This record gives sequence, C-alpha cells and structure tokens, in this order.
Amino acid sequence: MSKKILTIGFFAYCLFSSFLFAKDTIIVSVPPQKYFIEQIAKNNFIIKTMMDDDSILPFYKPTAQQYIWTESAIAYFKIGAYDEKKWIKKIKIKNKFIKTFDTTINIKKDPTDINIWLDPVAVKIQAKNILNYLIQVDSKNKDFYKKNYSNFLNKISSLDCQIKTLFKKNKRNHFIVFNPVWGYFAKRYKLKQLEVNADPYSIKKDNIVSIINQINRYSSNILFIPRYYFPQELYKNINSNTKIVIVPVSHLEYDWANNLINIAKMITYQPR
Repeated sequence: MSKKILTIGFFAYCLFSSFLFAKDTIIVSVPPQKYFIEQIAKNNFIIKTMMDDDSILPFYKPTAQQYIWTESAIAYFKIGAYDEKKWIKKIKIKNKFIKTFDTTINIKKDPTDINIWLDPVAVKIQAKNILNYLIQVDSKNKDFYKKNYSNFLNKISSLDCQIKTLFKKNKRNHFIVFNPVWGYFAKRYKLKQLEVNADPYSIKKDNIVSIINQINRYSSNILFIPRYYFPQELYKNINSNTKIVIVPVSHLEYDWANNLINIAKMITYQPR
C-alpha cells in the first residue's frame, strides 16, 4: 500500500515540476528569427517558426498543427514576412492574450523586399529590438539577456568582417539567381544580384538555351536556385553541356551565420 502511495506521490511531483518549470513559447515567422532569439534568450523559451528552411514560396501556408501550438504562445515576434498578418489574425482568434512585437522597428526597409535578415547590419538592429521585447516578457532575466545580446553583436560584427574580407580579396561583384531574394545581402556588400529571365516553375527544353546564354553573358559559372525547387531538365542539360554549376540555397536557413558566410564563399569561389 505504502509503495503504491509513494508511486502516486512521485508521479504527482513530476507533473507539478513539469508545470512549474514549463517554458513559455514564442512564435516567429522564419527560421533566422529563431536563431536570433536563441542567441539572446538561449534556452529560456521554446521558439516555434511558422516556416521552415525549405518552405515553398510563394505558396506556403501554415499547417493546422502549427496553429494548434500557437494557442498557448505568449508572444509573436513579427518580421513583416509573406502572409504574416493573416497568420497572426488567425492565431488571435484562439489566443486572445498573445502579444505581438515588431522586430523591424528602426530598420530602413525596401518596400519590395522583406528579407531583411540577410543584412548583418540590419540584424544588429533587429537583435536590439528582440532584447527589448524579451525584457518586457521576462524582466527577471534582464541582465542575462543583455550579456547574451552583447555577445551576439560581437558575433555579427565578426561575420560582417569576414564577408567584407572575402569580397575585398575577390573582384567579382555579382551573382546570378532564379529568385531575387538576396537584395539586402547584395546591397550591404555592394554586389549585383542578377536574375535569370525565366519562370523556374515552367522550364522547357526550348528555353534552356536562352537561360544558358543569359548566364554566359553574365560571365559567371554559378547559378543559385531555391533549395526547395530542383528543375531536373535544366540541371541535366546545364551540367552535361556547360561548365555552369547549379547551387541550391535557402535564404530561410536557420543556421544564419554559416549560411551567409557560405554564400559569400561560393560567390567568390572559395571552398566551403
């Protein structure tokens, strides 16, 4: 009998402990935001993203399961991405207490480009906003967040310096894309983002020659394509008949710092 009571008591203690030390959830739109928050908050929160590294754009819609786990979230850190307003409106129907914070305040934005996380200098501003919002929702850990924020700024500065050094050593000032989402990165490092004039969703044999000619005119042998999209016909013809290399990349990569330095290395033909 006593053994049974002890077991029940231990089980009750475990339930109470899990409730007592349960972490609050914060929602973000894109994986890089999760990376930024975790640099400052570490593991103090559960960070959930509405999109993943390989979300298919512009057709992406959150799943029913994603909306379920937003019902208990304490905050949504906005970045102005895609259909974010619609997502938040839907979330607030079930979660009236969720707070929304705009992480893009004080960032000079291009109205035609929402991918501000691709500019390390803009990320420094976003990090400051994130710090302020974290302190609002968890003021008792204010000093912890400030220390991590300072370390993150140093990490961003180091990344920015590495990328600038790569482009300073290499005279190449352009790169070719199917999807022109790297505008902030290009502007920060004085590069030209050259877009192939073709619809990546309807590649046919008769326009592959046109695509190859465009790339050759740009005097480059690397074509960046969205990682979620893999044009078999184009890949087969380009790799067998030319020296052009197709490189699948994602501007939504969670591992933000490594992703940017790898993109810079590929543009300057450095080994990854």
